[in-house]
Amino acid sequence: MNPLACVFALLAGMGEAPAERSTVVVHIGGESPARDEVRGAIEDRLDDIDVVPEFVSRDAVSLDEVFTPVRSSDPSVVAHVFVLLEDDPKVFVIEPDWSHVLGRRLGATEIDIVALEQISLIVSGSVDALLAGGTIGIAPAEAREAFGAPEPEPETETETETEPETEPAPETEVAPIFLEPPRAVDEATDADPKRPLRPRSSLGAGYGLQAFAPGYGPAQAVTVSASLRSSSGWRWGGAFSGGVLRPPSVAFDAVEVDMLGGTLRGWAGATPTLTPHVAVAAELGGGVDVLRVRPSGPVDDRVEAVGAVGVRAGPVFSLGRGRDRVRVALLADVAVRVDGFHLTTNAGEEVRPYAVAPGGTVEVGWAR
Repeated sequence: MNPLACVFALLAGMGEAPAERSTVVVHIGGESPARDEVRGAIEDRLDDIDVVPEFVSRDAVSLDEVFTPVRSSDPSVVAHVFVLLEDDPKVFVIEPDWSHVLGRRLGATEIDIVALEQISLIVSGSVDALLAGGTIGIAPAEAREAFGAPEPEPETETETETEPETEPAPETEVAPIFLEPPRAVDEATDADPKRPLRPRSSLGAGYGLQAFAPGYGPAQAVTVSASLRSSSGWRWGGAFSGGVLRPPSVAFDAVEVDMLGGTLRGWAGATPTLTPHVAVAAELGGGVDVLRVRPSGPVDDRVEAVGAVGVRAGPVFSLGRGRDRVRVALLADVAVRVDGFHLTTNAGEEVRPYAVAPGGTVEVGWAR
């Protein structure tokens, strides 16, 4: 998808009323010291695809409970997840109508960082597939046999409503035994019609350095930035940044010439995630630098605008849990000035800034 088209789509979607977010009911069973870490890893991954987890922590969850359908009246529930932490750790993701079960043995005796990543990826990948209208796993009878679960007793469907960590439905409400399966993908829009486009946004402030000219120190920039990105996949999107540009003083025959200006950039690109807390940004951009030469000594007072294009890339860290986080980006960039800016004294002395200038920026801000 074209990055600029994605930016316009995101901006258009900002005016729409937010739809109810999808929900996953997550049962975590077992007396494991890693229970909180498992919960945090799942929560972070589901937040990346804009899904709300409802956690149910229990001392133990049996295989018989995993394969016993439960009643739910909440249409936002897209999957039931069971994580069994004792003995041979397992993960099960079950479609809301209980028609398919995806089960995985972790092959680990303890829950370490590798197992945490396995659990979170199994859950988020399966839920993302369901949201896109797909199916997961195999039939419950086959899964029972594969995992050695006991055969169901007659009339195994429970008659009581299970609503973990939510208010119970009124007694007069008649809840369906099964939810409808996920809708098919709308080929015209390439998106599930019940899954709205929910962009991720960020605001931040940055400090950067950029090579200026041979024999001189770097130019400094203090900027503010704002961005909008899609919430899954490659996270295509765009950003704008602008601020104050301060080149170093230039000396002509012991007379210093001060310059002060501004910089404005527009960026478009992708920021795919590597882990729940680490992503990599890669963007193309363009804009303008405006410099004012302050009157001093042999150089005339003037203002010049210089067009520039560039690329930037680097790691982006998300600190915290949930949807609101602290964002820290370490970005290396290269700016190519379309029309070189230069200083010339009345006596003909000249300083030419680099036409291709490498630099770097540290941005700190808030992301949602």
